[in-house]
Amino acid sequence: MACTYGVAAMPGDNSSVTIWPRFDPSTNPSLANRLWSSLINTGRLIKWPPTAASSESEAKLFAGTATKSGEEVATAVCVSSRVPARSSVDSAKFCLAWHLPNVRFRSGEQLYTRRHTRWFNGSQSEATIALIRYSFNRLPNWLESISNWHNSVLNDSRLPDWFKSAVFNESYYLSDSGSIWLDGGDTNDWHSQDGRWRCPVKAEMGLFAYLEGHEYRMFSTYDVHTYASWAFLENFPKLQIAIQYDFAKAAVDEDQTKVHWLVTNVRTGRNQRMCLPHDLGDPEDEPFIRVNSYIMMCSDDWRDLNPKFVLSVYRDWKLLPEHNTEYLADMMPIVEGLMRRCLQWDTDNDGLVENTGYADQTYDAWPMTGVSAYCAGLWLAALRATAEMSAVASADRASANEWRLLADKARASYLDKLWTGQQFRFDTGGRFNDTVMSDQLFGYWMLKTSQQDQAATVGEQDPLLPEQFVRVTMETVYRCNCLAQGFNGQMGLFNGGRLKNPLGPELRSIQAEESWIGVSYGVASLMLESGLAEQAWSCAAGTYETVWNDFGLAYQTPEAIFSDRRFRSLGYMRPLCVWALLRSARKSSS
Repeated sequence: MACTYGVAAMPGDNSSVTIWPRFDPSTNPSLANRLWSSLINTGRLIKWPPTAASSESEAKLFAGTATKSGEEVATAVCVSSRVPARSSVDSAKFCLAWHLPNVRFRSGEQLYTRRHTRWFNGSQSEATIALIRYSFNRLPNWLESISNWHNSVLNDSRLPDWFKSAVFNESYYLSDSGSIWLDGGDTNDWHSQDGRWRCPVKAEMGLFAYLEGHEYRMFSTYDVHTYASWAFLENFPKLQIAIQYDFAKAAVDEDQTKVHWLVTNVRTGRNQRMCLPHDLGDPEDEPFIRVNSYIMMCSDDWRDLNPKFVLSVYRDWKLLPEHNTEYLADMMPIVEGLMRRCLQWDTDNDGLVENTGYADQTYDAWPMTGVSAYCAGLWLAALRATAEMSAVASADRASANEWRLLADKARASYLDKLWTGQQFRFDTGGRFNDTVMSDQLFGYWMLKTSQQDQAATVGEQDPLLPEQFVRVTMETVYRCNCLAQGFNGQMGLFNGGRLKNPLGPELRSIQAEESWIGVSYGVASLMLESGLAEQAWSCAAGTYETVWNDFGLAYQTPEAIFSDRRFRSLGYMRPLCVWALLRSARKSSS
């Protein structure tokens, strides 16, 4: 794939520029030595183009041709200025640009163009030069925008200093994640069952995807993206909407190509209709076309994927009013289909979905059996969200009423089966039913953070769960999962803690024993929403200090850490959830 690099300088006052556009430092070391010698002795590069006395081989160095396989190429741009004593000069600005307009993934079936080619096209060199000129012209605006973005947080005295570092520096993952932004092609004009997409954002944004982790080669893994998506919602909301459309399309499509699932040792279709896929595919295959590259187990019946999509639609609809009418109209048929698919998982007609006894959700090594606080809570929240959206988007009031009645039934069952007085039970049928799960109220948290202000209730008229129950649960989580032996209030939250003494991590599942960075930030967000500011900042600060300052894992934040200083999966998507903590902090202090 053709790629052109360009490096250029914008000289300042009283400065001059010398260049040598192209040389091979390996095959022509004498030229390289002359360039360095001139730079050291004169502050300039030797003159280009070559003089008549130069050798013919040197004259041919810059021919504008593509490099050959294995060939090394170097270029040099030098700005020289004379700086008087006790003074400074604004001597130069440099720009490095690269233009790689066309992309094929490993299978090579589909040719894409990058999204920037809508504005920068023409020949390779023309587009590269245009990118450089545009960058120089826009630099003052970019610097001002970045400064304003930073100052909106840095100047907020209510936020702790460590958090100001965390919220910006964790954002490295938006770009350092194998992220790719493509023009989109036919996907922009995809037709849903009732016509063309109404919301223009998808066509405007094209295709955007990013990897689950540096070690986990799957694009936009959805069960994890739901946590990370707060970074997009707060900074690049149109990209969040575009990702939602890609998953909506994948949920409607079906791929019956047989896949061998490793854990269950069976072969079934790759992607079933109205089952939200786990991910958008593997860049080593053909993503966007072949989704669900996660082959550990079939994710069609994962209990958290469909509800997470529904709750994300609800949140985007509530918090992005400039897009919400068309967006909701596009998404409601998908939402209804996904929710009706989930109804088959209510095996005893109590209004709640049941887990299967294997790890059928994002904690894919931590099995849940019967009704679980995490998955049933997601389902309960999705029911309430669907009822509210349906009342607005559907002319058929019966549909909204159906979801509302089912939500009321599910709420009664949830409280009856899971509330213990101290927390919501992990599940009703497994060996972990007395474990304290940090993430047990994820569904409630998604609804609560979707409200515009702190005083808003969760749902249509009454809270999804009694707010005092939520507060007590968060206090239990803080005591058992943060302050317990091992973390001692210094390392965030165990995913699973013991309710009985001695307090510590649940050791019967490796994922219960772990602390997931993004989950700790998300639970801290819910603590803030519940009025537990001291506890929230305590567990979030321990998470940041451990990863960045103790373990030294800056810009490679792992998915998980252990109390004995082990960690898993460097460079991971979920810690972007720190942006949810910022939103909750602003709500709670407003």
